[in-house]
Amino acid sequence: MLLLTACTSHTRTQVTQTPSPTTTATTAPPWSTFVADPCLGVTDQQRVELESEGLHLDDRDRHTSDLGNPCTLSGLKTVPMVQVWFWGGRGLDDLRAEHEKGRLSPTRWQPTEIDGAAAIVYQVEKGPGWCDTAVELDATHYINTRIRYNDGKPTHDTCDQAQKLAAAVLATARADG
Repeated sequence: MLLLTACTSHTRTQVTQTPSPTTTATTAPPWSTFVADPCLGVTDQQRVELESEGLHLDDRDRHTSDLGNPCTLSGLKTVPMVQVWFWGGRGLDDLRAEHEKGRLSPTRWQPTEIDGAAAIVYQVEKGPGWCDTAVELDATHYINTRIRYNDGKPTHDTCDQAQKLAAAVLATARADG
C-alpha cells in the first residue's frame, strides 16, 4: 500500500484587533440648548399667538433657583405670571414619584397627552390661580410650563393656558431637534 502525502503550504495570518478607544463623549440631546436657555422655547410668532389667549408675555428673564433654570416670560407683577423650564436629569417618572409621596399637587393631577407626548397637568398649590403642565421629552428630560395668577383671580383657565404654552414650547423643541 502506497501512502501519498500531499504537502501544501499554508500561510497563517494573524489578525490582531486593536481595541477601540473608550470614549466618554456623549451626544447632547437636541433640546440641551433649551435646558441652558428655556426662553428660546417660545418663538416670537408663538408669543403673538399666546398673547391672543390672554398671556401677557412682556419679559424674558432667566432665573437660577432650586427649581432649575426657569424662563419667566412675564414677572410676578404681571397677571398672569408665565414660566417655562426644560428639566434635564429628571423625567416624568420623577414627577410621578413626588406626587405619590404626597409632595406635589394636592388638588389636581391629570395625566394626559400633548401632541403625542406624555404629559401631566397639575397644581402645586390649592386654588384657581395656579397650574403647571409637564411634557415628556425623554426619560430624563421634560418641559414644564407654569401659569400663576398672583391675585388668585384668573381671567382664563390656568390649566388650559399652561397646556397651550406647553404645546407651543414642545413644537419649538421638536423643530430644533
